[in-house]
Amino acid sequence: MPEGSRILLGGSTLFSDGGPNPRPLAKAGVALERLRTLGEPVVLVGRELGGRLLPDDDSDRVAWVRASLDVPWLRIVAFEESGAGRSTDSAADQVVERWTRLRSTWHAETLLTSFESSVGAARRAGLAVIRIGARGPRPDPTVPRADYEASDLLDAVRHLIVQATFGEPAAEPRLDPAASGGGGPSTASGPDVLQGGQPSER
Repeated sequence: MPEGSRILLGGSTLFSDGGPNPRPLAKAGVALERLRTLGEPVVLVGRELGGRLLPDDDSDRVAWVRASLDVPWLRIVAFEESGAGRSTDSAADQVVERWTRLRSTWHAETLLTSFESSVGAARRAGLAVIRIGARGPRPDPTVPRADYEASDLLDAVRHLIVQATFGEPAAEPRLDPAASGGGGPSTASGPDVLQGGQPSER
């Protein structure tokens, strides 16, 4: 993984969706610390987390997640994960462009997500994708596969550590050689709040 690169994490990968309110996983802090040795983690939070609706205002949403995780150094941004859907969907290219802007803004190489719907668009944007969680008994063959299917958060982290140890490029597609890369990373430093993958005006 290139020096200075970031690792994007969907907010749902760090929270439990059981019970009335989402709570950080017990292993979330350990996982974030281990990821930090590979690249700066950047957590993406949408309008819903673990079945709970978060504040509509991006800044309030980021503040809620920050207080819940209680990791002072952690970068958290408001970004709605959305899958590209079928290749015939008219909105697919727009979704890929959102992921491409996000990747470029944060110099990101890798995404950890629990949503199958995010895999195709993120890979087309040039991100290596690790999906966390079990696949269904009959996975849809038309839905793009992630570069790695992790059983849980720490499994995903271990996989990245092995890649870094043995020098395998994190962004190299492993299961879908036809996936195309996105735009190259920019040198801009990312803000705390994004709207559709772009810096918002304060």
